[in-house]
Amino acid sequence: MKKMRKALAAIVVFALLAASIVGCAIDEIAVIDAFIKTSQITTYEGTTKLEISFSGESESEELQEVFNTVAAYLSGFSLVVNDKYWSNEEMTKVKYNANFDLEMGDVGGKIDFWMETDQTGEGSFMKLILKVPPVLADTYLDGQYAGKYIVLDFDSFYEELGIDMSFANSTNQTKEIIEKMYDFIKSTAEDFEPGMKVITKKGNTTSANGESVTEYEISLNDASFKNLLHSFINDAILQKSTMDFVKEYLEDSTSIFEDQDIDEVMDEFDQYIDLLAEELPAFREKVSEVFEKFKDIKILGDEGIKVSYYINSDGYIVEQKCSVDIEINIAGISEAFGIDVEGEEGIIRLGVKYHSSIDKINQDVLVDMPQITAENSVNLFDEFSGIFGAYETEFPVPTVEDGINVLINWEYVDFPDVIPQNIDGRVLVPIRTISEEMGAEVLYNHETKLVTIIKDEKVIKLTIGEAEAFVNDEVVNLDVPAMIIGGRTMVPVRFVSENMDAYVEWDGDTQTVIIIY
Repeated sequence: MKKMRKALAAIVVFALLAASIVGCAIDEIAVIDAFIKTSQITTYEGTTKLEISFSGESESEELQEVFNTVAAYLSGFSLVVNDKYWSNEEMTKVKYNANFDLEMGDVGGKIDFWMETDQTGEGSFMKLILKVPPVLADTYLDGQYAGKYIVLDFDSFYEELGIDMSFANSTNQTKEIIEKMYDFIKSTAEDFEPGMKVITKKGNTTSANGESVTEYEISLNDASFKNLLHSFINDAILQKSTMDFVKEYLEDSTSIFEDQDIDEVMDEFDQYIDLLAEELPAFREKVSEVFEKFKDIKILGDEGIKVSYYINSDGYIVEQKCSVDIEINIAGISEAFGIDVEGEEGIIRLGVKYHSSIDKINQDVLVDMPQITAENSVNLFDEFSGIFGAYETEFPVPTVEDGINVLINWEYVDFPDVIPQNIDGRVLVPIRTISEEMGAEVLYNHETKLVTIIKDEKVIKLTIGEAEAFVNDEVVNLDVPAMIIGGRTMVPVRFVSENMDAYVEWDGDTQTVIIIY
């Protein structure tokens, strides 16, 4: 399950990446071409500014206090970034420097960031360097590392994890992977028909740097945003062709790493994707149901979403402007999800403005890397040496008769009389022991043989010998019913734990049930 979640996260990342490009270029493939060409720039200097505003209104004093606390940090939030980028023609060597000027509430300061990579083969490396001003170090790092360069040297990171990354073989593979991704995004955009006009070619204008450019604009109100998002999820993401591409993309990407565990993850991921592909029609139906619920619930404010791209005569995106006006009615959202928030109604307003521009494209740009010494820096991977290997630590396993153990929050559970049993492929455990370990209350009616487990707002009911259980009065069918063994009431551990909002994993190698809550 842990590996599965990592794989699913990769799908989400891909979906967000595709949405940021495809969803903004429905009628103008030229914009996608410009995105692709801009990503292949070897040098540039740029400036970016991000501003955030926040406000909230509620008749609840407690909720209004929360709104005011959030507003103290977000309202007036400003981040200005001046950056430089350099790479060789093959993009196997990269140097990058960004100067961040942050203002957030009463806290602010300048942060310097550098990145240097070399993937040419012998002597390959990846290094990140950060310098945090004393005021931010005092506020967020308890004063640690103030005035020092914070270094993340990925050579030591990969060595610590035992991962052998073949940089020498990765360069051509990376290019092929990126080309496949661009081809897929472009073909998806060409076939994607949301039934609405999304992007408009506005005509010629002048960029912030005084360059002649062509402007393309996206303008979405609340209804058109929902329609576009609904269409994109169902008609672009939840399609077999996308599932197949994600499998191929991740297989190609992970082939750079020479590690058996990654191969095992990918095998498990492929199986998961195949199962997911079989359920796509049902997923699309569920998505449509969700959007139907939200049809009349406002998410965007009157200003909606506006994005402008400015493309120069060479086909590069040299300037971008974006504004997002979000307005959320808590009561409306909660009603759609069936959540009772009586007394805590309110409205949240969030505004985001983003403006970036680049120049000196493919010209001479000098990126100076700082001189790092043992005295002026700290390598975080050395500082926390061994932390990554901690996850491989073998816990002392108590001996039990049938070899099945239960680990709750990384501590083994002691079963004084009746131990866990494997019944028809399902692990059953003494209900009182396991529930009390997780902070739940257990009630048992000897006449009706009804077991009731109560934790927070969850009420689980099982009857001895019956395959039907109830979770908050909703019927759930069990593969193996609760039963009496050795005078103890035994219940399926996965069913009970997951319905108490715990994460459950079975380690077949050590015959251990792992429960995290």
